[in-house]
Amino acid sequence: MFLLASANLAPDADAARPAIVIGLLAIGAIAVLAMTPIGIARTRRHPHMDAILTLAIFWGIFGVASVIYAVEQRIKWSEDFSSQIATGYVADEDATPPPMPWGPWGLLAAGEGALVFWAAAPVRKR
Repeated sequence: MFLLASANLAPDADAARPAIVIGLLAIGAIAVLAMTPIGIARTRRHPHMDAILTLAIFWGIFGVASVIYAVEQRIKWSEDFSSQIATGYVADEDATPPPMPWGPWGLLAAGEGALVFWAAAPVRKR
């Protein structure tokens, strides 16, 4: 009977700490960005305050989900790559990390700009 060598690494208790810190920072930053058009619209007594509030909440949910997903993918790749290095097997295609979602983040940035522009737009007096 042949036994194959393997190097299973025990999960590190501190391995989740960077994901937690990055996730909390992302939630905080996106919350501030989502509150910006809400605050502008509320200060100006915008007639479409409810629509701006709803869109800003959805923008925040999508933003947080996108950042957390990207961070989780990077951490998973890093753990897999570390275990491959420990076993001595590293394929060339595994040496590059997964790409960051720049396209969706660009759309989110454009959406934030549109929300701020809409909230700051002149309000017509009736």
